Amino acid sequence: MSPIPHPRSPPSVSLMTRIFGIRTVPNLGILTTHIGAGPNVATVQRTWGLLGGNKFYGPNFEYSEYMRVRNKTLGVLFHFVVSLGFVALALPPLRWLLKIAAHNFYAPGQGAPEDAAKKDYVEIRAIADADQAVSHPKRAMAKFKWNGGIYQLTGVFLAEAAMVILKDDGIVDRLGGGLLTPAMLGQPFVDRLRNAGVVIESRILPDQ
Repeated sequence: MSPIPHPRSPPSVSLMTRIFGIRTVPNLGILTTHIGAGPNVATVQRTWGLLGGNKFYGPNFEYSEYMRVRNKTLGVLFHFVVSLGFVALALPPLRWLLKIAAHNFYAPGQGAPEDAAKKDYVEIRAIADADQAVSHPKRAMAKFKWNGGIYQLTGVFLAEAAMVILKDDGIVDRLGGGLLTPAMLGQPFVDRLRNAGVVIESRILPDQ
């Protein structure tokens, strides 16, 4: 989705990781396949292109996304479930059955009860390695956390993004049109999310 061709191919992974889907990353723990990684990676890569590619993120920028699990057994199990789910979605008969099953849980426009959603939370952590020609480059960690339901968070995203656009008279002239990403709204969007209850933090990690 990037408007600028990426000069590098994704980093290679071991055969065992391809089969079982798990990996261990310092400061993050045991990670496995994340069902939402595909569209999220595409959005980040498009942001890389919209911001000028090499001018902001650097020419060697890569982004990957995984889900944290408590142990390797759960990681392998979840990887196989997600993989089989994608295969099922590619087959029309199974896709039809999944659609029927989904309607038995929630009708369009419905979701989890409000009381149940109050116990939910979303936490995303990201680690960035600086593009430095040294054996131990600088590393930074960012954290995004929301206490509440995912449907409520979606509403917060939409409302606060709309407010940024409405209150900044020059944003349309600066950004123009096209398929943009949330990052193009800049620091005002981050500030509004924080005021709405979203925790967004970042710090430099100690040298390894």
